[in-house]
Amino acid sequence: MNVQGLKSKPHPVMVTAYGREDVLKNASGVGIAYSLTKPVNSSLLFDSAIRVLGGETDYAERHSAILNISSEDLASIRGARVLLVEDNELNQQVALELLAQAGFETELAENGEIGVEKVKQLHFDAVLMDMQMPVMDGETATREIRKDDRFNDLPILAMTANAMEGDREKCIEAGMNDHIAKPIDPDDLFGKLLKWIPARTEEQLAEVVTEPETTPSVQTASTEVETDTSSDVLASIEGLDTKAGLRNVANNREFYERLLRQFITGSESKTVETVREQIETDRAGAERTAHSLKGVAGTIGATELQGYAQALESAIHDESDIEVHLTVVDEALTRLIGELQSVFPEEAVEEEEVVESTITSEAAGELVVELEGQHAVWEKLSETLSMNDIEDFANQIKNLGDQYDYAPLTL
Repeated sequence: MNVQGLKSKPHPVMVTAYGREDVLKNASGVGIAYSLTKPVNSSLLFDSAIRVLGGETDYAERHSAILNISSEDLASIRGARVLLVEDNELNQQVALELLAQAGFETELAENGEIGVEKVKQLHFDAVLMDMQMPVMDGETATREIRKDDRFNDLPILAMTANAMEGDREKCIEAGMNDHIAKPIDPDDLFGKLLKWIPARTEEQLAEVVTEPETTPSVQTASTEVETDTSSDVLASIEGLDTKAGLRNVANNREFYERLLRQFITGSESKTVETVREQIETDRAGAERTAHSLKGVAGTIGATELQGYAQALESAIHDESDIEVHLTVVDEALTRLIGELQSVFPEEAVEEEEVVESTITSEAAGELVVELEGQHAVWEKLSETLSMNDIEDFANQIKNLGDQYDYAPLTL
């Protein structure tokens, strides 16, 4: 195309199922403006087209460090109880952290079956429901909840890394009220909660205990994010969009770096081995594993790996070129973990664990001393209580105290 003498040159975009670094570099060298890794969804295709044409899309807005919804905006629903139904540990931490920062009370269910039971047992103002989970998926769990008329008006919001229109329709058909795409955009999450949770009464708001000294608020601007040496190094890691990753955790840098440390040794680091074990006997499980990596990679801002994981998920579903995509994911995952380990060396992690263990041991020793001392006080107090007007109540307390086994604490 470069030698055709065209008055208006097109902007070539390469679509590839591989996305390896050498392929992308070769594409750039021959004038290809942008590269997309299969599978491609409509939103990604639209954003890419606008970007190469020099326009602006909501892509920039989604990756901006500035949040549009502040703590003040959420004041009317602060203290609302939210049930999170999610099986992935890292995704659990992100969602619970965001909700806690914003002043919500939270409860966790590790799969749909547990989620259904908790909805029946406890009161919630909203449910955040992951779609792909073992034991019972989000769609089935929602249908079970909706069978009970008591929960007809309970807002259930789907959370999934699949953002196609068909996926949204499937959520609605199952009885869900709305859809939140993964990785979670804090603005989207808080906006949907504001939309579906009724404003709380003055009495309810008065019951909310606020601790501004210890509870972090939702950070609303990039200027509130402190920079340090590790952040500069992280920003230089190829395939890691730290700006997007930070935004996904409401610009909480300490929490973001903790997630990256966890990613190094977490279950996602073993995705390739896990998929290879599952592929013959549990294809659905293998697809869930790839899906989980896609979501987690998106959350931490590992956009390149996210694309490769998405391609692997589709390959498993279609039973096509699975080993090829496993190799690509393995290369990208190994490279990313290696670079993260250079920023967060294992020695530093071990040192933190030793310090924490030492502190815990010291605290346990102090606790034993206190308990031994208080046990003597308890014996004296129990004798006094038995002589007052509330003897029955005192006897109950005394029995509980006598039954407590202090011995294991002195080992």
